[in-house]
Amino acid sequence: MSAISVRNLSKTYPVPFRRLRAFFRRPVKDPVEALRGPFRMIGLYDGATFKECRTGLAWPLAQTRAAETLKGEFLKGQGSAVLVTLDAQFEGAPEVLRVLRPASVLDARACPS
Repeated sequence: MSAISVRNLSKTYPVPFRRLRAFFRRPVKDPVEALRGPFRMIGLYDGATFKECRTGLAWPLAQTRAAETLKGEFLKGQGSAVLVTLDAQFEGAPEVLRVLRPASVLDARACPS
């Protein structure tokens, strides 16, 4: 068996390598800046996670006094998800919501349409 020579490979396949070189020489976009917050968010809280109404994305809550207060109010209730408004900001990786102020628990049990 003879070894495969790659010496003439670029002459045999010039188009893909030209495109590949162009791909790596393209300008790099600036990285997207992370959202800092704080934000006022409305969503459902089920005792462990907060699910934002507009996007449907869910995040766990960081351990803060405000989050503990919210959990206590949730446990006093009937145990099903409640609609709350939070003043919170994202932190860490993986992302968690850090509740900054005590949350407002609303009377509804579902997101507004």
